[in-house]
Amino acid sequence: MRFVCMAFAVADAGRYITGAFPPYPGCDSRYNAPCSAMNAYRTVEALKAALSSVPVGMLRSGVARILDAVNKGEYDPLDAKGFEPLVLSSEGVILADAARSQNTGKSLAEVVAGGPVMQTDLFERLWEAGGDPEHGWDQYVGSVHGHTGQRVVHMQRAILANSTEVLVA
Repeated sequence: MRFVCMAFAVADAGRYITGAFPPYPGCDSRYNAPCSAMNAYRTVEALKAALSSVPVGMLRSGVARILDAVNKGEYDPLDAKGFEPLVLSSEGVILADAARSQNTGKSLAEVVAGGPVMQTDLFERLWEAGGDPEHGWDQYVGSVHGHTGQRVVHMQRAILANSTEVLVA
């Protein structure tokens, strides 16, 4: 069984800042800024490292604890700044979703099926991008912070102690 861990960067791809305030004041998920992208990257990498470091003897309970923390919104590696991790199996089933824990157990295809745009190959694109340790970025259409639009996501595959792969986004 393979799993995929990924963390979705929820930055709005076309957002511009105007006014007399510091640009990107928090480098959080509401901004499409280099520092926001770095926080998305760090969130994914921290979750990937946590899942990959669970020893084989504690794999079931250790991974379950981490996934439970993600689902409860308690997993906040390195101050994730609004980036909400998502963990998918290699079959595209959501194992943990910090933003919408009610999606746990559903397939990604099932969750995006009712969306504004057909995204039938979304999981395949994310799985492929997550296997590229140099890049691991892609786009999708989704609703975040009450706004639907094009979103950017960073994801990486994590290999667990029993050789199971998961996608962290």
